[in-house]
Amino acid sequence: MPTKPICSPRAPLLKTALGVQQLREDRDEETWFTTISYWADINAMTAFTKGEPTKVHHLARDAEFLIELPERIEIHRILIDEQGLR
Repeated sequence: MPTKPICSPRAPLLKTALGVQQLREDRDEETWFTTISYWADINAMTAFTKGEPTKVHHLARDAEFLIELPERIEIHRILIDEQGLR
């Protein structure tokens, strides 16, 4: 069943990050969303969050829509970027 993405086209993240992907996993009882954003460097993330980029910045209605609120942000470095899609 299609639903609207969590990240609205007007969201500041879409205007600021180099790129954004949102993934959806439908389970038996719930649906999980993962948002991945791409940044030039940690300084760009810090400027966007106006503080510590690893701190969770909850949106006003997160508690209304999420089963549990995330406690941390994961920051990963891309080690391989081979997208030879076939």
